[in-house]
Amino acid sequence: QYDDLVIQQELEGEFVNVSSGKIYYAFDRSLHVKECKFDGRYPLHGSVDFNVSPMTASIGQVINETLYIIDEF
Repeated sequence: QYDDLVIQQELEGEFVNVSSGKIYYAFDRSLHVKECKFDGRYPLHGSVDFNVSPMTASIGQVINETLYIIDEF
């Protein structure tokens, strides 16, 4: 299930840049970011990342086995 860059890095032992910039290289805003609104039928889930500065938090919902992030702080 590896993509080409991860195959080069993990299986072929090559030095490749899989984390250039601030966002993971496979991230595509047009595919991975969509309008998302709170749906009162599903519970809210919270997450806090203390390992970055400044600390970050997110609120989301799991709907039909898909995670939707409603907001990030």
